[in-house]
Amino acid sequence: MKLGILTDIHEHIGPLDAALAHSSSENVDQVIVIGDLFETGEQIEETCQRLADAKVVGVWDNHDYGLCREVDDETLASYSDTVLNFMGSLQP
Repeated sequence: MKLGILTDIHEHIGPLDAALAHSSSENVDQVIVIGDLFETGEQIEETCQRLADAKVVGVWDNHDYGLCREVDDETLASYSDTVLNFMGSLQP
């Protein structure tokens, strides 16, 4: 099995797109993310959508905690189901 590993995305869509395209061109079987997807929230929707579309799995890190575990009501109201579902799928 060929694995691709991503880390410290911090909502940087350009490099994420390049990494996912490279993984696809290299016939990677599974891409794994090792946390720190979140930065400011400005591009978290696009980040999570791309990762979900690519069927990426993984773990969350310190920047992601508030969207992955113990999500408060204000946060729930601030983010889409796409973001909350993907971030909630990440493991500690």
